[in-house]
Amino acid sequence: MNGRTISGILLIILGLCLLVNNLGWAELTPELLFAVLLLTGGVLVLAYYALKERVFLLLTSGLCSLPWGMGILLYEAGWLSGEQNFIFFLLGLAGGLLSPYIHNTRYWWAVLPGGFLMVGALIWLLNSMIDLSPGLSHFLLFFGFSLTFFYLYLIPEDRSAFRWAAYSGVGTFLVGLFFLYFRSYEKTSKIAVSLFLIGVGSFLLIRSLRRKTAASAE
Repeated sequence: MNGRTISGILLIILGLCLLVNNLGWAELTPELLFAVLLLTGGVLVLAYYALKERVFLLLTSGLCSLPWGMGILLYEAGWLSGEQNFIFFLLGLAGGLLSPYIHNTRYWWAVLPGGFLMVGALIWLLNSMIDLSPGLSHFLLFFGFSLTFFYLYLIPEDRSAFRWAAYSGVGTFLVGLFFLYFRSYEKTSKIAVSLFLIGVGSFLLIRSLRRKTAASAE
């Protein structure tokens, strides 16, 4: 597969879509046709990147175009609202921001903007499908941010240089618990947060006391 092959396949698909529309077999809007081209081009570009030439721009364009095409297609089919279609656009941007890290893990910094944007878009999409309470939606958002930090801490072999990511993950998770407690209307959520903090604090205290006891015994 090369650039001419990809171009040829896209032109054939474009011609077939126009022919189907002219013959009256299906009514294709310009937006729907654009979505088909984005999806097809994204798949072909990613396949070309994976099988033959690992060029950074190919990966970026493929990761961006797939969610964009999917969002437009689902919107034109009536399965997504305009707000949800925009969320798919954000998911495409997140894929583009993550592409440097996917291309080369040395670019670990790309995990942060790409991961944050992807988490935010997914929580927004979930909230548009299920009416989440403010406390739960904020908790899920910051919980996703904390997972991004923890992933960044766990991926390198030498984790000492990424301890800041672990601390940031813990802090972000605590912020999520703060929102879950103070922005939730249900007492169950407040009780769960309280018990969780008590349990974690007790575990850390007991662990510290055991270490001190073992050190004094030696």
